[in-house]
Amino acid sequence: MSWTHWIEEEVKVGENLLEKVEYLIKRDNLKDNCRKRYLVDKRNYLYFKLREEGYSCVFVGRLFDRHHATIIHGTRAHENVQNNKDVEHTLKEYKQIIEK
Repeated sequence: MSWTHWIEEEVKVGENLLEKVEYLIKRDNLKDNCRKRYLVDKRNYLYFKLREEGYSCVFVGRLFDRHHATIIHGTRAHENVQNNKDVEHTLKEYKQIIEK
């Protein structure tokens, strides 16, 4: 299954940011404690986008089953690697879904 299929599937999920994030959390098991780099980058990107939209760290933490300090750290980590080409490649699909 290609990632473009997931984008088409996402349209059915919802139009607002929160619904899209909940869909991605469930689809990619982002609540797991896995530390694989590509999953950490995806989580951090979603933390960043939710914080950018004004959601509190506590609220975002509850979505991901994380402590609010983890959200603060992840948001800062994403800000530090935003222009990294490897991270950009990892987040390409997420950006297309979220920024649609």
